[in-house]
Amino acid sequence: MPRDIIPARHIDDDSNPILTASPEMKSPGSSTVQLNEDKSSEPTSSQNIDDFDDADGNEDSQPGSLAYTLLRDHRDDMEVELSQKFKGSSDLHPYVQVLSINDLSGCVAVENAAFPADQAASREKLIYRLTVCPYVCLGIFSHTTAAPTTKTQALYDAARAPDSTNPSHKSLLIGHVLATLTTSSTVTEESMQVPTFFPSHPDFNPHAASSTPVPVLEREPSTSLPDSAFPRTNQPSETPGHHPLGKTLAIHSVAIHPAYQNLGLGKTMLKAYLQRMEGSGIADSAALLAKDKLVGFYIAAFGFEDAGASQVKHGGGGWRNLVSNLFGYNP
Repeated sequence: MPRDIIPARHIDDDSNPILTASPEMKSPGSSTVQLNEDKSSEPTSSQNIDDFDDADGNEDSQPGSLAYTLLRDHRDDMEVELSQKFKGSSDLHPYVQVLSINDLSGCVAVENAAFPADQAASREKLIYRLTVCPYVCLGIFSHTTAAPTTKTQALYDAARAPDSTNPSHKSLLIGHVLATLTTSSTVTEESMQVPTFFPSHPDFNPHAASSTPVPVLEREPSTSLPDSAFPRTNQPSETPGHHPLGKTLAIHSVAIHPAYQNLGLGKTMLKAYLQRMEGSGIADSAALLAKDKLVGFYIAAFGFEDAGASQVKHGGGGWRNLVSNLFGYNP
């Protein structure tokens, strides 16, 4: 579902806005891109925007996969930026990784903490996106041995140990970018929805799903679900859900957990994400929804263009359509 970058302070505040949106050095055999805090070559995202801000063995991150390509391409700027920002930090060791269904609990924790209930994506939608199109979903993680606080307990509950030899170390998901592909030029209500033939939909009918015509997929689904769980490629643009052959990236959620805001992770995250998508060739353009007060920010910081008022009513409506051409993206 579309999400705006929501400022955590008044727009006329002189300080940088805290943003939330709802909207590693990696060697060829590793599954994550690790950001070494004491090096000047670390990935990620943070531009001094305070944050809109949103493990191991992810098979989608193996060499040769689309997810691996996304991790590999355009990581240098992120690595340098995160390295400089968190050099010497004993509490934050950030790295980025393509998400999978194994990250569901962490995404639920981030989403629910970052957004009001009427704007946060439902668990059902998160299951759908992390299962059908994880290759357009990216997470920021941090290794830590620190004890959880009241604010971060849900993240710790969802965390996994990076390896069995250090069970006290936790890999926390602290932010994410979630999207789907659409054949529309903007984010639509339909692009935010879960098809009724997908197992997590409350009206799912297994008999109907089994008879759904097998789609022709030209993009890597990164999932073991049967073909019946995917949309048909010849369906009209208003059909709900992810369209594998769509050329517009519909960004529904860009969120950093509140406990990790004010660190600049959000702006860098979104810029790096858009650069990776451009480099991968997955989409020709990107689209998201924003409230009026943030339109200027998205235009100035990310190169988006205002495409007019959106008809989307999610979260009370009142959104503006923002679009960006990904060819040669370099804001």
